Amino acid sequence: MQKHKAPKTMQLNMAANTFLCIRTRKWNYVIRMGYLLKDEIDPERLRRAVKDIWPRFPSFFVAARRGFFSYYLECMDYVDVVCPEGDYFCRPFDLFCKNTPMIRVVYDDCRFAVEIPHAVADGKGLSIFTRALLARYLGLDDVIDLSEPPRAEELSDDYRRFCTETKGKIPKDSAAWQYQRPYVENYLKVIHGTIPLENILPAAKARGLSVTEYLMCAYLYSFYCASTYSVLSMQ
Repeated sequence: MQKHKAPKTMQLNMAANTFLCIRTRKWNYVIRMGYLLKDEIDPERLRRAVKDIWPRFPSFFVAARRGFFSYYLECMDYVDVVCPEGDYFCRPFDLFCKNTPMIRVVYDDCRFAVEIPHAVADGKGLSIFTRALLARYLGLDDVIDLSEPPRAEELSDDYRRFCTETKGKIPKDSAAWQYQRPYVENYLKVIHGTIPLENILPAAKARGLSVTEYLMCAYLYSFYCASTYSVLSMQ
């Protein structure tokens, strides 16, 4: 697999360019992923882990810049991005800050989380980065080789790589049902729950599903019930 030295600047991919243009006061497209551990988080140990993986993941430590025709990303030198969890999570970033990258590593009690704008990475990329950070924090050096340079595909725009000028037909489909709730100022629409694994694992196994598949089915079924109630109430 081809390895690649991190550049000083990087082009935004097609999706990231869009995210920089469409953020609003009500929607800032910040995504978050973290881990809940058994022991309390050691802030200094977490800082060392972030600093150690910094060279391996340069595309996560970037800030947006305005070019002549479009935006681009500038790779940043190391600065401390670890901080205690505040009152609000997924807070907006200053995308064009001169000395701070678009990443935040927060901790509280036994939990730490990584927050980034969606323009930096998607959920899959964030999961790989967060897993590497967890491994370094726990001293598990066999999870990822931090001595290797970033891979070329981690820094490339696959849209430009695979997209062709061939025009296809978009099939017509009915509009999807959207779950909507009234907007409330300064209110985060977040549901956070904890389920003991021993309570949910038998139910998943009885249906031949993994825990992730079982939870996703339950999640989708709740929307189905909500949509059915919504249609019946309108009738």
